Amino acid sequence: MYVNGQYVGMHEGGHTPFHFDITDGLTWDEEQVAVRVEDPSTDETIPRGKQFWLEKPDAIWYTPTTGIWQTVWLEAVSDARLERVKLQPDLDRGDVIAEFETTHAAAGATLEVEASFKGRTVVTDRIVIHEPYVKRAFHLMNRNIFRTAAHHDGWTWTPENPNLFDVKLTLRMDDVMTDEAESYFGMRKIHTERGLVYLNNKPYYLKLWLLRSWP
Repeated sequence: MYVNGQYVGMHEGGHTPFHFDITDGLTWDEEQVAVRVEDPSTDETIPRGKQFWLEKPDAIWYTPTTGIWQTVWLEAVSDARLERVKLQPDLDRGDVIAEFETTHAAAGATLEVEASFKGRTVVTDRIVIHEPYVKRAFHLMNRNIFRTAAHHDGWTWTPENPNLFDVKLTLRMDDVMTDEAESYFGMRKIHTERGLVYLNNKPYYLKLWLLRSWP
């Protein structure tokens, strides 16, 4: 990656996000950002899945793809900010496990957490940041409801009813907002039992289709 002709860094891997701090490369005028991508898919020595190394697909091999496939953007951030958020639903307990990572500059800040479902607030919390990593469990629903829930109960996530909880996170330092983020999650559980796939603790039949491209 280059900023105003200055090399700022590189990333290896085609399916993982990455970011760079480009502050030192800015002119604070008209900025030019260039992302150079190299695709080694034609190198047969590199382990691959089913992506073909030739121009046209053949037999069981998929059509080759290349290039940037996700958005590239610039974002101004504060020294005191959120670095990472992970939301993991625990259907059996009716909880969502939240993991937050912040910068060291966020020590002493307050993280406000608000979760809502279809416009109705279900969780609010305020967390004082003492360490860059914080893990909390937020209780959403009675665990017995989730254990006996049908696939269309209106709260869980299913392909037929992809219900989602909205999450808003606000980081404040001395009552001044330094960062804000929004996310979402679905209450769902997938596991296998007795040779069957279970969704939200009930058997769920999967009918899958393998799509391929013909020459």
